[in-house]
Amino acid sequence: MRPRTKRLRPLGPAATTWSCQGIGEPIVLTAQGAMVFPQRGLAMVADLHLGKTQTFRHHGLAVPEGSDDETLEKLHAVLLSWPLHQLVILGDLIHHQVAVDGEGRLLEKLKGLRRLWPKLAFHLVLGNHDRALAPCREGPLAQDLVAALDLQRHSQVFVEKGLRGYHDLSDGPGRELEGNEDELLPWQVSGHLHPAVRLRLGPGQWQRLACFTRAGRHWMLPAFGAFTGGFDIQPADYDEIVGLVQGQLLGLGW
Repeated sequence: MRPRTKRLRPLGPAATTWSCQGIGEPIVLTAQGAMVFPQRGLAMVADLHLGKTQTFRHHGLAVPEGSDDETLEKLHAVLLSWPLHQLVILGDLIHHQVAVDGEGRLLEKLKGLRRLWPKLAFHLVLGNHDRALAPCREGPLAQDLVAALDLQRHSQVFVEKGLRGYHDLSDGPGRELEGNEDELLPWQVSGHLHPAVRLRLGPGQWQRLACFTRAGRHWMLPAFGAFTGGFDIQPADYDEIVGLVQGQLLGLGW
């Protein structure tokens, strides 16, 4: 564990992608906040929180429109950049039931997404904000939303050889693997926390960055949604941190 008194600093110049090595295969982090496994034709994102603006407005909070469009534009940028067969959303596709039961705008946007990517398999590991989409609770409108993407839902974990995807790692089996360096154990990827770090720019000047983190074999993804908060992590708890800044990625360390 690294000393908590030291400040983070950039380890090199910023880049549009960040490559690292998985179990016998490359992993690529993107400046939009996605993790791509090129050899699998698979990408993972987390915490889109679609419909959050609509939810806030429903409760009388004046927030600007457009965050869903910005989020989906980022997603299109990822899908256009890589030859993908599968997209795995690690929880919190939507923000609240209100987003599902609203005026149909979200449904139409997801239908448009499917029309553009008709052969892509969409997977959702259900997150704490996705209760309205759980098979045991969904109503007719939620069924329409699931059908719009032909969404394959996973209650706790997405499983592929050498890879596990969670919303919150503490919710699912396999959490005991975190930090274990046995080469036979799978990589684990999760979302939920919306990790962020504070980077010192100068005397009294700080910038808060969403970030990817790695602890042992566990990667945590930044929130992909354009209208999401962040949780300040303790950098010393992680082996690798990659920040998102102005459309680029920045390796951070001591």
